[in-house]
Amino acid sequence: MCDQIRHPLFSPEWVERFRRSEKTFTRTRHLPFHGLVTFLLNLRKGSTEQEFNGFFAALKEQPLASAAPNVSALFKARQRLSAEVFPALKRQAIDSFRAGPVRARASMLYLISKIPQPGGASAQGEVRW
Repeated sequence: MCDQIRHPLFSPEWVERFRRSEKTFTRTRHLPFHGLVTFLLNLRKGSTEQEFNGFFAALKEQPLASAAPNVSALFKARQRLSAEVFPALKRQAIDSFRAGPVRARASMLYLISKIPQPGGASAQGEVRW
C-alpha cells in the first residue's frame, strides 16, 4: 500500500496537478515535491525547525549539522504547493486499501488437524484456504 501512495508523489503528472504555478517544482532542488509532501505528512509536535532538521538528518543519514535546506525554503516551497494534494493522497490510500492486498496464488495454506474421536481413534482433516 505504501508503494501505491509513494508512486504518485514522484510522477510528473501529480507535480503539475498540485503546484500553484507552472514554474514551481521544475528545477532540481534540495526540497523537491515528494520531499515537501513527505515532510508535511510526517510533522509531529516539535518546532518546525527541529522537525525539519531531524527529517533531513534521518533522510540523508547524516548528523543534524548537514546541508539541509533552510526553514525559510520550506515556507516558500509550502506556499507553492496546493493543499489539494492531501485529499488526493487520502483518496489514493483509501482506494489502495479497498483494492485489498496482492495475494500470490501459488502460496496456498494447508492446515492438517487431528480431531480426537471417541475410542482413541483420530480423524485427520484437511482445511484449504
